[in-house]
Amino acid sequence: MVVLGAAAAFRAARSKVTSEGVGHQQPRRCRIILAFLIAPLVPSAAAATVTLVDGLPNGGYLQWLVLVALIGGYPTALFLGLPAFFISRFRLRPRFMYVTFAGGLVAAAPWFLLVLFGPNPDMANSGEHITVVSGAKTLWGWLKGMRMIGGTFLLGLMGGAAFWFISMWGPSTLSKPAQA
Repeated sequence: MVVLGAAAAFRAARSKVTSEGVGHQQPRRCRIILAFLIAPLVPSAAAATVTLVDGLPNGGYLQWLVLVALIGGYPTALFLGLPAFFISRFRLRPRFMYVTFAGGLVAAAPWFLLVLFGPNPDMANSGEHITVVSGAKTLWGWLKGMRMIGGTFLLGLMGGAAFWFISMWGPSTLSKPAQA
């Protein structure tokens, strides 16, 4: 009888951990799906605003929004964000700072790898600065790459914040005190 009671208690504790995550509330499935659909549009919309201020006839805002979302936003969310979500879902509390920082890392990771290991042309320049000489990046080339990664990280922070607001934010997140 004691063994059956212990087994039942273990099953109840295990189901609580797997269904709610280690003692914290998990968002509903429909909100997670909605977050994965909308959150990549937020940084894509911010990145596409460059077409509004650069003064060049480059196709318009909506075309750039679709291009940035289809090339940078959704593939990164699908191939890096979705696995990161499933890996950390039951290991970390879905707090605003964690989700926001994860969004920045997910957005910047492919561009970091591209800057680090991507192919280089024989010669390249940016304005009056030479960025590649004989197939090797110069200091200015590395600084331009890190600047691009930093900007992408900031856009990813916006996407992570949007993901958290869509998937987690609600009256219950406002009324509970933060626990360490």
